[in-house]
Amino acid sequence: MKIGILTYHRAENYGALVQAYALRTYLAGLGHDVDFVDYWPDYHRRFFELFSWRKFRESSLKGKMVLLYYTLFWHQARRRRQQNLQAFMHEELGLPLEARYHNDQDVVKEFDVVFYGSDQIWRRQRMPSHPGFDLWYFGSDNVQVRKIAYAASMGSIDVKEDEKEILRRHLLGFEAISVREDSLKEWLTSLNIQSQIVCDPVFLLGKEVWLSLANKASKQPPFQHYILVYNLLGQTSTVNFAERLSKEKNLPIVEVNKKYVPFTSGPRYCRTARVEYFLSLLAHADYVVSNSFHGVALSLIFQKQFFAVGMGPRAGRVTSLLESLRIPERYTDVWRHVPPIDYIVATPLLSDMARSSSAFILDSISNHLTSNEE
Repeated sequence: MKIGILTYHRAENYGALVQAYALRTYLAGLGHDVDFVDYWPDYHRRFFELFSWRKFRESSLKGKMVLLYYTLFWHQARRRRQQNLQAFMHEELGLPLEARYHNDQDVVKEFDVVFYGSDQIWRRQRMPSHPGFDLWYFGSDNVQVRKIAYAASMGSIDVKEDEKEILRRHLLGFEAISVREDSLKEWLTSLNIQSQIVCDPVFLLGKEVWLSLANKASKQPPFQHYILVYNLLGQTSTVNFAERLSKEKNLPIVEVNKKYVPFTSGPRYCRTARVEYFLSLLAHADYVVSNSFHGVALSLIFQKQFFAVGMGPRAGRVTSLLESLRIPERYTDVWRHVPPIDYIVATPLLSDMARSSSAFILDSISNHLTSNEE
């Protein structure tokens, strides 16, 4: 079967890329021909531009100064990071260097089934050039292809009354819908749309698959023992938490972020890592401190002692996951001692989630094949 995946497969961040890799790898492992629906509109592309004259012209004086600062002092590092992430897209996701489609209505015709998700593909877009919802991610391609939503998300549910019926009409075109968060499932239920909670695609692959990818890294971590800080949100509070842990454990810190500030160089700071090296840093860390969902998810897969911190209103997905694994104490906004994670308990629970999610995929594909035979 020819299966397409419509997700944020070209987003230049580790979480988006590993979830895309995971779903493609899992579906291909079932024996299917899998590729990405290479829909990448201009508003997505512009968001990741290193410099934009349009954005420069429209910015305030302070905004212009910030853009010039990043361009003059950090352009080389930002370009290296972009090239490293795009190399992963090309080598591991099988994507061409340039997106093949932008608004082509025939974009999904080559596929028998299209999986929509995961990631926040149903979120409200807030770019000035494209406010509101992108209905492409709700199946508005005008092509009679079978549609399945896997681990789709809206992030924060922000839907106006006059938008509900439009979204509902599009969602009714899906043969099966699964989502990541309880809140989205409840919202869909209010629209009389059935859905199922599933795990993030990264959990569909075993630890050995991620270790195999991590082992492709071209270099080793800078220290034999260390605390990895995945500071996706660039928060000082996350760093302060890690500093306390560093003093207590007498371990150095390796910090992965993309925040470009003066006097932050040396082996501690990692801004341009390829995905494989990022995974290697996680796999070899003694402890992990993260304000990223996928930092937490991969820490669970690698069976690390970790702390999820400082996510504020974004914490829901992480706290729900940790509660289901009976380790809610791993999320904290303040420094405190917590008992070590007992993976003898957590790992079987995680495996049960993965099996249930796998069953959703297998049933959805089986139902498609049955429909075709009829």
